[in-house]
Amino acid sequence: MTEEVKFKPFSFEPDGKEYDPNGFNEEEKIAYIKLLNQDQKKNDFIANANQHVDELEIVRLEYANRLKTILEKESTDGEENESS
Repeated sequence: MTEEVKFKPFSFEPDGKEYDPNGFNEEEKIAYIKLLNQDQKKNDFIANANQHVDELEIVRLEYANRLKTILEKESTDGEENESS
């Protein structure tokens, strides 16, 4: 025996008219479920994009540190050569 899924009431705007999906007919339920699926896809996309941005920033910082180390070494080497 399958249990029917219970949905929370929702509105399209803050303080807007509230709808109870549990009272929807089949066509309305299908459209509502598709809307929920798209919301989930959007949220997953944003979460993945944020993860990629974090990863890119970590790699970017590593390259910046490497460049800084190279430049500081060259600067130090140049000063040593000038004093000789």
